[in-house]
Amino acid sequence: MIAQFRDESDVHHCLELRVILVKEFKIEGYKKPVLVTYVSSVYESTVTGIKHPKFDTTEEYLTWHRAKVLLQEIRPLIVTGLNQRLDIFDSMLSITENEGKNI
Repeated sequence: MIAQFRDESDVHHCLELRVILVKEFKIEGYKKPVLVTYVSSVYESTVTGIKHPKFDTTEEYLTWHRAKVLLQEIRPLIVTGLNQRLDIFDSMLSITENEGKNI
């Protein structure tokens, strides 16, 4: 599961809860939360001078508590007109509260 958001600097982030193991279509639990950050910049060819968008990514493993706090911080920012996926968001919050144990 992924929650995507942009911070105040307009940097794109994805909080990912990755599945540990699936047996007979049942999720057994989740790995530690990962915050993936995408920083955009511009690459300029030294030969042609043509500029292209470039994205650098970093991955940071978070504690379950930090992931829960992050989800709680972005929850009020979700536009109510887009609430068709709030069930998944609320599931992510429950998973972080249970420290990755499937509920």
